[in-house]
Amino acid sequence: MNLTSTSTGLNGRNDSQLSGVEAISAAAESAGVVINLSSQSEGFAITGSSGADTITGGSDNDSINRGAGNDVLSGGDGNDFIDGAAGAFFGVSGPGNDTIDLGAGDDSSWALIAASGTISVSGGAGNDFMALFGATAASGTIDGGSGFDSMQAQQSGDISTLAISNVERLVTYNAYGNPSIKATAAQFESFDTIVSYVGQESDTVSLTLAGPGGVDLTDELLGRSVIFTGSSGDDTITTSNGNDTISGSGGNDSVNGGLGNDTFVFAANLAGSSVIADFEGGPGVGT
Repeated sequence: MNLTSTSTGLNGRNDSQLSGVEAISAAAESAGVVINLSSQSEGFAITGSSGADTITGGSDNDSINRGAGNDVLSGGDGNDFIDGAAGAFFGVSGPGNDTIDLGAGDDSSWALIAASGTISVSGGAGNDFMALFGATAASGTIDGGSGFDSMQAQQSGDISTLAISNVERLVTYNAYGNPSIKATAAQFESFDTIVSYVGQESDTVSLTLAGPGGVDLTDELLGRSVIFTGSSGDDTITTSNGNDTISGSGGNDSVNGGLGNDTFVFAANLAGSSVIADFEGGPGVGT
């Protein structure tokens, strides 16, 4: 079925009203289209226009291929495939197992991904930016591919359930009241840099360790200040040369704040002990 920007009568139809159709395409259109198949229980192959589209899949397994516009794409339930290609789009994956492909070309993609299920995100050869939304943490894989790729976590802030590779920069963002980015030690150290949304050297990032382990963020923070919260287990925490606030949060911890005027937080009701390796710090004195 081929659509134009003036086609009517498709959106909201249920299974009995729309049968015998497997593919819906607006590829010939330059103006944006709205395709809403949320009442459908069958899967469709959907192709958007080159304009700004809003496409919503049904409860089965859909394949959504966007055009060149800035689109809003929602796979709905089911195990969906969303082809991001180049440009900017907002992709919403439902509780199923969803695949999001940002394209194999050299162009860069800017993707906002709201996920509650299991996701598989593949970046291309360009410099991709992936922002994760969601009230609960998604699981699955994110592979940035080649290029210089950035990932931003919002709302839940928990990326510990994701297998992340080939993503060079982690971006923190607190506009939604998200207190911290939560990740494992290996995840934190897999990034080349960790910055705030603004990206200024003076900005403070807030990080939380998902489980016990050793983490050295000297290179990743590049001198930025950090509010770092350890796990309830035995942690070894090394930050950079900013004015840091470090809380071991229980367990037998070893902390090193590097240079700067650092603050070490202890709670009297937590078991375990902490060893501070650099209490004299830099020009100032740690607290």
